[in-house]
Amino acid sequence: MKSLPVWTLAILASLITLGSGWLHGHITQRWGQSDAMMQAALRLDSLPAQVGPWVFDASYELSDEAVAMLSCQGYIYRGYRNEVTGDSIKLAVMVGPGAKMSVHVPEVCYESNNYTLLEDREIFNVEVNGQTHHFWSVHFRVNEVSQRELRVLYGWTNGGHWQAPRVARWYVAGEPVLYKLQVSHALTGLVHVDEQASQEATRLFMQMVIPLIQAKLESGASE
Repeated sequence: MKSLPVWTLAILASLITLGSGWLHGHITQRWGQSDAMMQAALRLDSLPAQVGPWVFDASYELSDEAVAMLSCQGYIYRGYRNEVTGDSIKLAVMVGPGAKMSVHVPEVCYESNNYTLLEDREIFNVEVNGQTHHFWSVHFRVNEVSQRELRVLYGWTNGGHWQAPRVARWYVAGEPVLYKLQVSHALTGLVHVDEQASQEATRLFMQMVIPLIQAKLESGASE
């Protein structure tokens, strides 16, 4: 079998390099925001101010560093307060390319911001209308005199059910448009923390807010 001429090999090498470069640019949005990404970002704007007994309490902004690190193309970041129990929850829903959105997790972000991880993450399932949504649950304590504790849930979706893959970059990093949901609930009490009550409050909130989010994502998919 004859070997290929040197110039032919050079052309093939160039094509392979250009092809892989285009693929990486498409995944990371290096070439700019696509129409699909723009539409995905716009869908997040119209979530309601009230979710059952939970009412809008505050609006927050992600830091410029976080937006750049996630290549975040759109997000909502809100506080909700339960009018009955007084519990407070923060909800963030972000959208961006899977290559960036999948690899940055709370275990890294919180520990670099004066929190200590108290236990390994575990799966937190939420049943909604016969469908199971999967999230990771992590438990932190702030490194201050108050020693306030915080439970954080997070997961991803490309528009279907929420999932919590063990190694997200292997399963969802290739998605051109990926949503990430993150919920944090401050655990009350300095000594005795009713963790079960906190989990139940968070689960009830998730059961109410997930259908609202899914309705926005599904309406966009049908356009």
